[in-house]
Amino acid sequence: MNTIFLMQMGNPAMRELIAHSTRTALYTFYLATELTGKTRGAPGHDRCDPQLLALAALFHDIGKLVVPENILEKPQRLTSEEFRIIQTHTVAGAAMISRTMVNVPLAAKQTMEDICRFHHERWDGSGYPEGRKGEEIPFGARIVAICDAYDAMVHDRAYSRARSHESARAIISEGRGALFDSYLADVFLSLPSRLLMICPA
Repeated sequence: MNTIFLMQMGNPAMRELIAHSTRTALYTFYLATELTGKTRGAPGHDRCDPQLLALAALFHDIGKLVVPENILEKPQRLTSEEFRIIQTHTVAGAAMISRTMVNVPLAAKQTMEDICRFHHERWDGSGYPEGRKGEEIPFGARIVAICDAYDAMVHDRAYSRARSHESARAIISEGRGALFDSYLADVFLSLPSRLLMICPA
């Protein structure tokens, strides 16, 4: 995995992937830290380790290292076959973590695999790769799903222009209970704007 990663460092798409993953990890840390301050017994309280979840978020898109560059950088709408290929990054990422993180404690490794595999699942079951819904989706993946979506919206992508912070917050709010865990979305939306607006593109 390290060899592939280093070979790709000069690739613009990979540089943006690294920047996106770094920002997503920061947002994840902020959200998880906020959750640890909530009343004990709140949903997921006992599964919230901010440092571990941030580390896992840093690797959430690692599977995109094996997705062709022309698909990652395509400015037009993806074909159904191209979208199917993009979707494979979740399973590929989990497999890469499984093969390479051999010295990581089992529970931490499982969290990293779960976040790679399930961060595109949706609360209503409309996501991928397995169509999990609600609490079937691992807690860490539910956190990263919100942070990943927010960052994708507020920065330019090959296929879309950046939205404003306010617009992205509104979309996350609208997605409560459908795309996202409502409780986690509410906590994310309660974070001070200054925490979410300090990372430039």
